[in-house]
Amino acid sequence: MNEPEPIGNDGVNSGFAEVGIVGCGWRSAMWYYGTLQTLNDRLPSAQHVAVSIHGTAFPAIDALLPDDLESAGRLLKPYIERTERSASRKYLLANITLHEAVDRLSDDIGTTEKFVHLREVIAARWKAGGTSSMVVGSAHTMRSGYLRSLFQGTDVRRWVEADSADLERIDHIRKQVYSGELAPADASEEIASVFARYPAVDRFVIACTEHSLALGHSSDQRVFDLGFEQCRHLLHRAATSDKATTFRPMTQPQPPHSW
Repeated sequence: MNEPEPIGNDGVNSGFAEVGIVGCGWRSAMWYYGTLQTLNDRLPSAQHVAVSIHGTAFPAIDALLPDDLESAGRLLKPYIERTERSASRKYLLANITLHEAVDRLSDDIGTTEKFVHLREVIAARWKAGGTSSMVVGSAHTMRSGYLRSLFQGTDVRRWVEADSADLERIDHIRKQVYSGELAPADASEEIASVFARYPAVDRFVIACTEHSLALGHSSDQRVFDLGFEQCRHLLHRAATSDKATTFRPMTQPQPPHSW
């Protein structure tokens, strides 16, 4: 049997393509790793890529979030620099909030075209039809205007904000999933009950790994899972040079991974 042709950084046979994950806590890193491998399985064999996790000392970074993003970014900097020097052709940051820290320190951190930023993911993956959208994530992410600002140029015309009780409920679900107090299946039911309260919302932007874990690879057309789309776009950018990545469709929604 012929081996698949390796794809190097220049798109020729100079080494198998590799993508990287800057891990921000083991649950988040493993969710991204599992999602990338699930997507890998849907690619033609010649487009498979290697996946590497570049770990961080995340508890120290996490202790600064979300109130001191500049300091968190400075602690993140050496891990970004290490990943930039690695064999990973492209890489993603497995934390939505930290993208804001990277942007605030962009001149100092020095990311290159290897870094797949959320702005790039949204520009490439957002589909028309989300004129009325809602951010679903941590309390900080839902209150902050940063993530919404990345959707400039899309068809979003109105951002719906969850009422205070639902915002706290969504954030509490996140914390329970993170701590292991709430099983993903139960969390999914609770999130769905919140969604049902907002029938006018065209698109729910999932901006937290714990909520992604709870929802699994959702088939709900109103869900735009940023983490999942990060993974799709990362593979698309890394696996091919001059032709589109073709994913085989899932025959049914995939269950969330259990870590």
